[in-house]
Amino acid sequence: MTSNINGLRKFIHSTLDEIENSLRRINSEQLELSEISEKMQQLSPILSEILSKWVPEILYCLFFGGELSFNQIKNALNVSSRVLSDKLKLLEERGLVERKVVPGKPPRVFYSLTEEGRVVGLSLVPVLFVVGDLLGVNP
Repeated sequence: MTSNINGLRKFIHSTLDEIENSLRRINSEQLELSEISEKMQQLSPILSEILSKWVPEILYCLFFGGELSFNQIKNALNVSSRVLSDKLKLLEERGLVERKVVPGKPPRVFYSLTEEGRVVGLSLVPVLFVVGDLLGVNP
């Protein structure tokens, strides 16, 4: 398992290096600082939501766990029902999570990532590895 994690870590770092090099080639004309500020202001509200407490953990959990019930997510993350409910509603409103109700007594509710949620969740994996490396914690 450790060799798989180390291999993934090396892959993530080399991929990030390739992305950086590609972005530098694409951006041969330097962006003005005012343009960067304007773009970040446009992105700020959604970034604040996606990076708010519990959201990365929920996305990560659904990315690796697939379709999960409310209680499976709650137990995996040790988060309160109220907070989890609020965050799942937010993610559903943003089109990142899909909620499926299975009829029965009681009805069962399952959550899974939409395609957009899968992409966002996947994009957070390198962040977890990089931050984990900085803090000396394995994700």
